[in-house]
Amino acid sequence: MGSGLTQHFLFIRGLARDRRHWHVMPELLENSISGAEVHFVDFPGFGTEFDRNSPCTIKEIVEDMRTRWLTLKTEACVGQWSIVAISLGGMAALEWASRYPGDFQSAIVINSSARDFSPFYYRFRPGVLFKALRALLTRNAALRERFILEMTTNLQGDLENRAKEWSEFTRKSGFPISKILNQLLAGARYSIPQGIPIPVLVLASEKDNLVHPNCSRALAEHLSAELCVHSDAGHDLPIDAPLWLVDQIKKWAVKHHC
Repeated sequence: MGSGLTQHFLFIRGLARDRRHWHVMPELLENSISGAEVHFVDFPGFGTEFDRNSPCTIKEIVEDMRTRWLTLKTEACVGQWSIVAISLGGMAALEWASRYPGDFQSAIVINSSARDFSPFYYRFRPGVLFKALRALLTRNAALRERFILEMTTNLQGDLENRAKEWSEFTRKSGFPISKILNQLLAGARYSIPQGIPIPVLVLASEKDNLVHPNCSRALAEHLSAELCVHSDAGHDLPIDAPLWLVDQIKKWAVKHHC
């Protein structure tokens, strides 16, 4: 980048997901932006933190993740930081940026929402309720991941193998329904702060079957943020359209970090 500083990106995933579910996108971003380094912090109760409890509020989640990030930041040394987060992670990113505006230079929020700007039937679309219940109740890990992918992706040609691959992620940690319910409660309660004092890029999927794209439009309008919408991808934009997503982040980084 023009400043000569390393550009650090902190990636946060969404509901019941962890760093492994970003798949190839972080590597694509590092290869696309000279000097970029991608880092991760998982939700308490998931991924690297699977043996811990999951808080019931976005505020508590942010405080937990920030404690771990501060250690990560010290180890990463000098550089500029941006936060990239999807869905529930996007709520955490906005709350984080509001509470600690000096931590990041910018935020990129993907397919997220807030209760004070979108009705509940936009934030969780009724059409996927049956599949969501099946996913929560099934004990077959591969089948469960298949149900989740059917809800969250549109452009995947091999759901069977992806579901088998991702079902391995829960071999050690299991599928903690109580923690997922805590995350759902935290997301349902979340109201966006009045303002975010750093630049925000909002990215959305027009054919998101889980969260209505108007939720992202409402966030962008409230925050006076830039909005870019993919025409065909599903809710899991990093999986359906990683190259498009990397391109949007690269353009944003050039604009705001040079």
